[in-house]
Amino acid sequence: MVDGYDVYASLLPDLKLRRSSTGGDMDMKMAMAMDKRVNPLTNKRVKLVSLWSGIMKTDANGEANYSIDIPQFSGDLRVMACAYKSGSFGSSDKHIKVADPVVISPSIPRFLSPGDSLVMPVTLTNTTNKPANASTTVKVSGSLVINGPSKQDCVIPANGEKKVTFSIVAPPSMGLAKIVVSVNSMNETFNDSTDITIRPATTLVKKSLNGEIQGTGTISLQHEFIPSSASAVVTVSSNPMVKLGKSLSYLIGYPYGCVEQTTSKAFPQIYFSDLVKNMRFGNSSGESPVENVQAAIVKLQGMQIYNGALSYWPGNSDESWWGTAYATHFLAESKKAGYEVNQEVINRCLLYMGQKVKEHQMESDYYYWDYMNVVKNRKIYKKENIYSLFLMAMYGKADISSMNFFKSQVDMLALDSRYMLACTYLAIGERKTYEQLLPKAFEGEQSKHSFGGSFYSYLRDEALALNVLLDVDPDNVQIPIMVRHISQQLNRMDYINTQEAAYSFLALGKFTRRLSKENVTATISVDGKVVGDFKGQELVLKKGIAGKTLNVTTNGKLFFFAEISGINAKGDVKEEDKFIKARKSFFNRFGQPINPSNVKQGDLIAVKLTLENSEKSKVENIALADILPAGFEIENSRIGEVADMNWIKDQAFEDYLDVRDDRITFFTHAELKPRSFYYLVRAVSTGTFKMGPVSADAMYNGEYHSYHGAQTIIVR
Repeated sequence: MVDGYDVYASLLPDLKLRRSSTGGDMDMKMAMAMDKRVNPLTNKRVKLVSLWSGIMKTDANGEANYSIDIPQFSGDLRVMACAYKSGSFGSSDKHIKVADPVVISPSIPRFLSPGDSLVMPVTLTNTTNKPANASTTVKVSGSLVINGPSKQDCVIPANGEKKVTFSIVAPPSMGLAKIVVSVNSMNETFNDSTDITIRPATTLVKKSLNGEIQGTGTISLQHEFIPSSASAVVTVSSNPMVKLGKSLSYLIGYPYGCVEQTTSKAFPQIYFSDLVKNMRFGNSSGESPVENVQAAIVKLQGMQIYNGALSYWPGNSDESWWGTAYATHFLAESKKAGYEVNQEVINRCLLYMGQKVKEHQMESDYYYWDYMNVVKNRKIYKKENIYSLFLMAMYGKADISSMNFFKSQVDMLALDSRYMLACTYLAIGERKTYEQLLPKAFEGEQSKHSFGGSFYSYLRDEALALNVLLDVDPDNVQIPIMVRHISQQLNRMDYINTQEAAYSFLALGKFTRRLSKENVTATISVDGKVVGDFKGQELVLKKGIAGKTLNVTTNGKLFFFAEISGINAKGDVKEEDKFIKARKSFFNRFGQPINPSNVKQGDLIAVKLTLENSEKSKVENIALADILPAGFEIENSRIGEVADMNWIKDQAFEDYLDVRDDRITFFTHAELKPRSFYYLVRAVSTGTFKMGPVSADAMYNGEYHSYHGAQTIIVR
């Protein structure tokens, strides 16, 4: 018996399928839990024709017969035969045409959005030599509705075509649907069936809440989402770590695949796989933390380049020093936890870091708040230097001469670097030096958010310092104070980035694992009916709780995390610009502005996305995403390869590009001057369609964002 496995579901989040020998279908629960930046619904619209007869024996004439049932298909098929006898073998193939007497060709987009109105032309092709009377009927399932007549009669000329048109409307709900076209002609019935998704015109919205209950209390899961799209999950635990579910949910669902985010997503799952598996955040796909960690290991190992560093994006050759150190930390800890890791990859990373620390690189634009809350900047030795030295010492490659150099320059180290350097000395057994270097408290300077380099921030720096302190001196008197401070910051912050979430979760998780647990029990009910009993293990509630209020009665103190997700019934998007501004505009192929609410089928349209920055400095690592209406298809994302586009003079180039059926995302940065990005779409389907907004988000500070430009388009 042979089982096959792949990591495509991890690489392409809109292709997540159930694990099975044939790939399987996706259920709605899994679809609704998918990452918010990809289409949360998918289907097996394209039915592949790939059949195998198995080994057959020929008769005395060297002939063999094999009958097959061809699924819905019209076109050219290749039949191939391979033959062998003793030591001889050979092969041959032949092409055959497959066509019904009446071939049905409906024009259907890849998806629709709630509220869309599709004008669906159906081309009927008569492949015979005689005219044919035809009666065409359309049936829909799911949430679709036929607007107008569902049946039309016509005459199809011999060896000719005839077109009939139907109107289909998608009501304000989401899900999987099907369009079936049946043609009764020549005393036969011919069918064409197409699966289609009714996907949101806006991204999936998630709301979360957490807290604690002692004695009696309630958890409200009220929402304003489309009922069919709404889902909720509540995790109840005696472990206070469950209150960090927002941070963990953010990490597990983070869709981007650079070295930093891949590591951040997987790192906590090494230590807290039980909590991750129990919470699962509404994801019923059956993925396990073990699979997630191993998939991240394989991906990161594949990002190593010639000099031992890891590239920032898959397939790129630009090295990332911080990303290499961060990933090395993860890979080494994964190996200690029993995962399969190539030791040579770790060795090459450590060798690369050993070479980098000897360069004594500095950064002159280190911004921070001082005691008086005044923003200042100064020169420091890059934080990558000390992080690399700590990892090298932890994994038996200590560079004492470089450690001593930075010890002599301690005044030019950031606060978290001083903690790390002190812990580096303790890692090799030098407690006296450790005590001399360790700051008395994590105070005096607060890093501003950095959008590149080491991605520092005040919260991230303190969480990283706490992590290394817990690794080498877990009984240090500063630890409880730092734990309380980090917890307070997490509770009052609306936005955290992946570095802040990952290091905070790791540090607080390491601390709480050392605490004793009380024997707490609880009963949870909805509308007077008991829906769960807590008996010490994490309790996860999902079914039928969205929109309800949970009543909790406990004999001690319980902690909870709840997440509610869904789609706004109207698809409304609040337009706002915070620090950055994203806009989109439309042009014909000659550079003339056009109105997207009035375009013709077949038109080629250039979409221009403009990113502006109101800050005085460069903002790195921005995801600039545009959601398409159902009537458009991306024609060519590399607009520079298309002729007659020489009117474009201001095209900027992205760091990474992600193209999907229904959206395109440019990963880039915002400079002091506006930057413009272009891509081409073709108007392929007629009707009235909802178009989503263009959005821009700084991946390492959610406060920097912009949403604008959602509207209705008409294709005639």
